[in-house]
Amino acid sequence: MALLPVIALAIYIDGQKYSPEVFEFTRASENSLAHFFPLASKTLARDRQIRLYTKENLYEYVDGHAEFFISSGFNSLAVSGYRDKKQKAGDPPVVAEIYDMGSTGGALGVISQEASGLDAFDGAWFIGYKSGKSVMFIKGPYYVRLNIFIKDGMKTLYLLAKDISDNIGEIKTELPQFTKFPEPGAVKGSGGYVSNNYMGLDFMTNVFTYKYKRGEKKFTAFLVTPENKKRFIERMLSFYDETGVQVDSFSIDSAKGWKIQDKYEGVWSMARVGSEFIGVTGLESDKDRLAFLKEVVAKGGEK
Repeated sequence: MALLPVIALAIYIDGQKYSPEVFEFTRASENSLAHFFPLASKTLARDRQIRLYTKENLYEYVDGHAEFFISSGFNSLAVSGYRDKKQKAGDPPVVAEIYDMGSTGGALGVISQEASGLDAFDGAWFIGYKSGKSVMFIKGPYYVRLNIFIKDGMKTLYLLAKDISDNIGEIKTELPQFTKFPEPGAVKGSGGYVSNNYMGLDFMTNVFTYKYKRGEKKFTAFLVTPENKKRFIERMLSFYDETGVQVDSFSIDSAKGWKIQDKYEGVWSMARVGSEFIGVTGLESDKDRLAFLKEVVAKGGEK
């Protein structure tokens, strides 16, 4: 099963050309995302007008990609151009986009897909990423993406990101699911969310992920929050039985665990912790996987 049909952000940025038709701004409502755009940011000045999008016309801006945002909880989008204060005409070299995704989970789901493979970018936001031509972050229900179309302008982009974040203000965006992961070795800002088909498996829905680096070992932990835990286990075992994949069960104290020898994802393991399931991929050693899951179970038993 394939993941949601999204475009890798690095490819999207490199392939996108600024279109005067797309950015023919219309006046924004006073009660809108427009308030988050600073009028100026260091050497940059904002274009006078801002264009707004809703579910009905989002396809005009992200044609072929709108359904991905809408299915993730999209409410609205505001787009503005920024140019050097001395630049009087021509296409703005910086384009800022602010998406209202309705919830932190929705914003997290979008950035997790679009920023796949990019470097984490720390700041006054919940999770951020950067590439050679873009900066993106989420804060509360907002997903912010800044693109630059000239060389040697990333420092300017970082400052604009900070100004937008400051204008959004303080919003608590902690998700309780991330507190379930062990802290040692967790890569800061690497948390992600996949709404369905994690690892290409249709029974893997509502999955939170976190990347780890311990010494030379890099791996990923994931947490599944199924609506029906019994049904989740049945579907998993039935799928692997039908596809001939070996599944071995084990126990960690009173917690049930499974080792799956997946021919596509490699060997991975998972343990049930309360009503949730936490697994680990990317560790080749049975000993290492078991040790990590023991940490998971112990953390789940903390009061």
